[in-house]
Amino acid sequence: MSTCRFRDSSPSRAPRRSALLVAALLVTLAALPGCAALDVKARTLQGKTAELGGYGTYAWTSPSVRSSAGTSSVSNPGLTRELRAEVDDALDDLGLTIAPAGEADLLLQDLLGVEIIEQKNDPYFSQNAYEKIEHGVLVLDITERATKDLVWQGEARVRLRTVAYSVGVGKLRWVPLDNERTWREDAVVSKLVKKLPKR
Repeated sequence: MSTCRFRDSSPSRAPRRSALLVAALLVTLAALPGCAALDVKARTLQGKTAELGGYGTYAWTSPSVRSSAGTSSVSNPGLTRELRAEVDDALDDLGLTIAPAGEADLLLQDLLGVEIIEQKNDPYFSQNAYEKIEHGVLVLDITERATKDLVWQGEARVRLRTVAYSVGVGKLRWVPLDNERTWREDAVVSKLVKKLPKR
């Protein structure tokens, strides 16, 4: 039995079809509550020109439980362990070693929190006019123990999940969602560690 195979010889039709399929997929994903692409951002808050050349030792302190305006402190032991392990490796590469907290040159403290932001969507790309988006915030402080001066502070932010969407126009009527909170630990930690000051 012979099998007939037909091939479109047009050079532009296939790429065009692929582009349309990709565009349709992106629009569909944007319309689904809770669907979000990987979005992790990191920045240096203080100490842009900081160097660690004058220090030789450091120690970790207990994770901070302070909350800032709009940000609530949360606990994620797995993320905290991963952060500290990667920071330990980075500081080891710079020649710093761990010491008791009462003797270390530097004290390191991490803060993990979440905040909810209301987002207005483009109706062309999303069926939901508004969404409440939960963002995760990871902050790392490096302080000089003797003077208590802040040497460096960095922050990483990640979109975690959509917690509600609005189905109304004018007066918003929020529909809660039960999406799983996903921290994407690897991406969050690596982005923040890359911002650490060099020796």
